[in-house]
Amino acid sequence: MPLIRSIFNDAILRDISVAFTNDATDFVADRIFPRVNVDKKSGHYFVYDRANLRRSSAKRTGRARASEVTFNMTKTAYGPLQERSLSSWIEKDELTQADDPYSPREDHTAIVTESMMVDHEAEVAAVVTTAASYAAAHKTTLSGTNQWSDYTNSTPFSDIRTAMDAVIKDGFGANTLILPYPVFSILSEHPDLLERVKYNSLGVLTQEMMAKLFKVDNLIVPKARFNSAAEGATDVVAYVWGNFAVVAKVEQTPSLRRATLGYTLQLTADLEVDNWERDDGKGEWVQVTDYYEPKLVAAEAGYLITNPIA
Repeated sequence: MPLIRSIFNDAILRDISVAFTNDATDFVADRIFPRVNVDKKSGHYFVYDRANLRRSSAKRTGRARASEVTFNMTKTAYGPLQERSLSSWIEKDELTQADDPYSPREDHTAIVTESMMVDHEAEVAAVVTTAASYAAAHKTTLSGTNQWSDYTNSTPFSDIRTAMDAVIKDGFGANTLILPYPVFSILSEHPDLLERVKYNSLGVLTQEMMAKLFKVDNLIVPKARFNSAAEGATDVVAYVWGNFAVVAKVEQTPSLRRATLGYTLQLTADLEVDNWERDDGKGEWVQVTDYYEPKLVAAEAGYLITNPIA
């Protein structure tokens, strides 16, 4: 009598499958560097001086001329925007023989698209957390007992308030606090902060409560992960955003004569997704393409805290 497994094919469950993926809300690059569509791969934008903040006496008597107010602006270059493109190969047999619920074109496109999103997230994170981009008064590095993981000696409330004061003093409204998930997790149980909201019943700070505590419109908690291992090697999964905290002014809607930490300058409105067959008919490629440049446009609108936790 033949074995049952030799005469019946294993059934594929149609309602479940397992994939390790980031949620859409884990990606925060577009919330920190909003996308701005541009017509050309390179160009310029205007940067105004701070003449509008200079006090000029407006008093005038008799037929005296009104005091003149002058200002200057400079052109700052961007680009050239670089092409970003990733692809995936689909064998002909994969296309013709796949059983439900596996959909080769859909699955390959989804995986390549998320890979593009991970790369974009990593690029924006690298630009935002490059210490050399910030003036001395707009950055600090914590160490030892000053790190917020030291619940006894560290003073995160004072550290973040110092950062906010520096951004505000330079003429910006500090409306955004960026705390990568490991940093937020440590801060959410820090006695220095809990003492200030001790009459809440949770015993831990939620994102909404922490945003209110620091009086910011946006408390952004990046959670995106990436796998740095080579194909076939043991997975090495880490957070895209490292050990940093950032206070910033972020304009969600780009506009004229407004300052913000940065933008992602993008040539096309959306990712371009292409499919094409190989000449020999043995399969096809899925390719996702984009043109963009993450640009720090006003470093004074940010304050970088490096190594906030141990």
